Amino acid sequence: MKNKKAFVVLLLLCLGQLWIFAEERGYYYDPQIGQSIVYLCEYTGFTHSDVFKRSRREVIEKALQDDPSWSEIKKLSKRSERICWMALELYNYKPGESYGIVIEFPPAKEGSFVQIIEVLIHEDKTFEWYGIERYQ
Repeated sequence: MKNKKAFVVLLLLCLGQLWIFAEERGYYYDPQIGQSIVYLCEYTGFTHSDVFKRSRREVIEKALQDDPSWSEIKKLSKRSERICWMALELYNYKPGESYGIVIEFPPAKEGSFVQIIEVLIHEDKTFEWYGIERYQ
């Protein structure tokens, strides 16, 4: 019985390590601010555009209810869009796949700034997105 429990604990630890290190991490040096921006990207599944649009509203509303310090991203900046493409380049992405991207900007006087963006790849190599952001 002890061996079985030890095996289960070891298996859970291994799976936890795999999950933690499975995220693809990258760095983007921004000469405007003279610092690196960290980004993480993780494959979140295969979906259709209509499902993606429906889940967008649900995810944003839930995030804002759970923690009002978050706000919806209304327009993606050129820098954030560039970082999203860099994050996606970590994968061999295909149309219909969706990815979660976290961008952490370096601390400024307001604190560090974080964006969480979900993207859906289209056939024409563009992406549809939604996201939330906040100062920490």
